[in-house]
Amino acid sequence: MIIEDFSLASVIKKTWSQIPSMRMRDRDKFTRNAGDAAKCHRQVAYKALGFKETNPPDKQAEFKMKFGDWIEKGLMYSFTDKCGFFGVQKLATQGDSGERDTFYGTSWNGYRDLDIAILQKNGTYKPCVVELKSKVGKSATMAIRETLYSKAYKIPVPDQTFGQAQQLSLYLRDAYNKSKGSKHFTSPIVDGVLLQLLYDDYSGIQTFVEYWAEYLPEHDAVKFYRVHCHDVPEVCAHIDVVIKLEDIAKRFSYQNEFIAKGELPPPEFQRKYPVSDSRVQGAYKTTLQAAVKGQALVGDVQCKYCSFRDQCAKDCNTSLTYSEDEVKQLKAVLKNL
Repeated sequence: MIIEDFSLASVIKKTWSQIPSMRMRDRDKFTRNAGDAAKCHRQVAYKALGFKETNPPDKQAEFKMKFGDWIEKGLMYSFTDKCGFFGVQKLATQGDSGERDTFYGTSWNGYRDLDIAILQKNGTYKPCVVELKSKVGKSATMAIRETLYSKAYKIPVPDQTFGQAQQLSLYLRDAYNKSKGSKHFTSPIVDGVLLQLLYDDYSGIQTFVEYWAEYLPEHDAVKFYRVHCHDVPEVCAHIDVVIKLEDIAKRFSYQNEFIAKGELPPPEFQRKYPVSDSRVQGAYKTTLQAAVKGQALVGDVQCKYCSFRDQCAKDCNTSLTYSEDEVKQLKAVLKNL
């Protein structure tokens, strides 16, 4: 018998935070993570300068993030375990990524989780970088439908709000640089796909959306040229979304200018819009309803997930409540919806 005070669940939870990362990463305040590519300048600076998080993820948020990790790990397992039968093989080229001072004078770190090879009709294999992401709940529905409550579909575009497209773009540049001139590749890796799992139990959305991309070395840019959804042909289309790698480097460089002086750059987003702002009119009804009850603020979604949002509000003198007059104006917006 196993001893009574042993808990397998407690061991699992300890693995989340008590095992040091063995990934080879440069850790200094001027090296960005690939996932920082679209983050608010001020949020990046708070972390780099060693500010303590005022809003760390609570247990529910932590579990949601882990749930996303498990989904992505499960998808990777499916690739390695079963997809080979259908002409998709996992390569052994994934791993630590990044550049040290060679990314237009800046540095970044990342980890490519999945590189694959796709069997072509001519019998050769095409290497491809895969970035796995997931959207659960309302955001999944909004990714491919016109509105939250609409049945009509729209042509989706790769996410740039939270940096998913930028992250794949960095990884494609990394894969290209490492495979260029290699005796193991007949040509450098230039192809990639942002594979996004969408799941919303309320709307019934349960599908994958693929955004196919190509790295263009002559422009140092990544072009997303096709969106495909096997289950929902209405969203399949040719698209033209270009991510310039130098633009990402410019963001890193701008942040580093402030960090070098120990200063904070201006925030890029607003946690609380002025009630007269036209963006309030476009807020979700549920958000407005919560706002009039004092349970939410109408503002940029990026602030909602920022671990320094209360520190930022304090530093920027942003009130986290609505006055009686502001509540009246919010109710008027609700009434007109």
